[in-house]
Amino acid sequence: MIKYNAFQVSPTELEYYLIRDETLIDVGVGAIIGDEEGTELPTAYVVLDLKFSDKESKLKALNQIHFCLDEQVSGYKRLRGGVWEVTQVPRNATGKVLRKKFQDFTTGLRSNKTYKKGLPKI
Repeated sequence: MIKYNAFQVSPTELEYYLIRDETLIDVGVGAIIGDEEGTELPTAYVVLDLKFSDKESKLKALNQIHFCLDEQVSGYKRLRGGVWEVTQVPRNATGKVLRKKFQDFTTGLRSNKTYKKGLPKI
């Protein structure tokens, strides 16, 4: 469970919304600690379809995924940590997502949608 301010956000619920997108091969949702907020921020880690080959098309896809999910969920469930592109979602032998390992995956491309005081800024 992700604790954003006083709210509880279910990662599996957000994964359910994300995996329905046909541009994604795999998805995992975890949290990063926000520097300014001092709280956990819901963050998505996605494996994009192979048709996205260049940086520009990948970034556009990440932003589109971010925008679409934020339109479907309540304000406190929005992906304030962004949408990160990864090569694979870490899983254990039974297929369970290893959310604690996501901290190692914050080095790739990230959607550039940012928030200020809870309001989306595109």
